[in-house]
Amino acid sequence: MKKALIYIILSLIAQSKLYSQTEQVTFPMVGFDLNALPRTQLSPMSIKLFDDYHSYRPSPATAPGNNSYGTILVINGRGSHWEQNLYFGADKKIYYRMCGYTGWIAEDGTVGGYNNWRTLLDSKSDIESSGLLKLTGNGNHYLSQGNFGIGLTNPTKQLQIGNTSNYSAMYNDYLNTVNHMIFESKDSNDGGAFIFRSTKNSGTIDLVTINRFGNVGIGTTTTGTHKLAVNGTIGAREIKVEATGWSDFVFEDDYQLKNLEEVESYITKNNHLPDVPSEKEVLENGIKLGEMDAKLLQKIEELTLYVIEQNKMMKAQSKEIQALNNKINKLEAQ
Repeated sequence: MKKALIYIILSLIAQSKLYSQTEQVTFPMVGFDLNALPRTQLSPMSIKLFDDYHSYRPSPATAPGNNSYGTILVINGRGSHWEQNLYFGADKKIYYRMCGYTGWIAEDGTVGGYNNWRTLLDSKSDIESSGLLKLTGNGNHYLSQGNFGIGLTNPTKQLQIGNTSNYSAMYNDYLNTVNHMIFESKDSNDGGAFIFRSTKNSGTIDLVTINRFGNVGIGTTTTGTHKLAVNGTIGAREIKVEATGWSDFVFEDDYQLKNLEEVESYITKNNHLPDVPSEKEVLENGIKLGEMDAKLLQKIEELTLYVIEQNKMMKAQSKEIQALNNKINKLEAQ
């Protein structure tokens, strides 16, 4: 944009025969009044160079970029039409503004006034624009170094979105000599969270949530105290549960195995097995797989002991019956 404007200016000067390779154009030393209305400091269809120095600048105006000194090139079109301003500042930047015809509405709402100053693109200076930043072309667009911020002017991460207190960031970092891609979310009060969200015409669906405690929710944002909460079914070829204990204590010599009369009495009173949660408890609190498997195994091992005991009793009874049969046979033979 800067090159295009300079080319237009030089072309206009050349066409008006004010410039040649051996001549220079000299303008009188006139200060530019930044408070004045458009088209009041030069004639229609003219170009004029003005000086701007803070010591002589009419109050209360300030120069673009808060410059203390600069030079202003003003281009005026036909009467009551467009005026263009280029400000060459002491900060080594070029600023641009314009106004339209007398009845147009400027960016600050004034009728016939100037638009705001814009900093022209300068690859060696900061770039500031209130408009859109558009990059076109088939080549690669990149930042060779530094951080990129959206919504904040002092990003400390390679990509940072939000503000200083509340932001999301993405950057790579070396941890223990290994490169890691870091996704970071910061909240000034409670810590940040990550949400993978699907949006469609009927609304939004939060697919996966990772809250500030590291708890993961799939299909739900309410994880409670669970590290993984799933609203739906889970399909897996195998699930491994790290158990803290097992039920082989049933086979210890000092294990107090209830007799079947005690078990029957407990079932009659409570409507479920001893040491096993009731239906009400399961519906309210759910079950823990590792703990529940251990309890079920405990009942299986207890049943095994009952069966072993029953088998011993049956063998003993069988021997007694056989002995009785032998006695009966002897009596019948007499």
